[in-house]
Amino acid sequence: NQDDSVDKAEMIFDKLIKSTPAHLSPVEHQATPMSKHIYRDEEWPQGVTHFDRYGDAWSANFKQWIQFRQTL
Repeated sequence: NQDDSVDKAEMIFDKLIKSTPAHLSPVEHQATPMSKHIYRDEEWPQGVTHFDRYGDAWSANFKQWIQFRQTL
């Protein structure tokens, strides 16, 4: 049987994300755009991991996008 209910999805999410250690690869590809240009000298929003030499903000391997995995 195919159980595609929200309850089943939440159960699987909890098993993966809330486990120790967390299994975060299922949320590696979801992302949201950064709301504005981020500068190195201001407070970084959650999920920004580093800046490149040109001053562009990155979230892991995503440029100008916040990777969901980095916010968990």
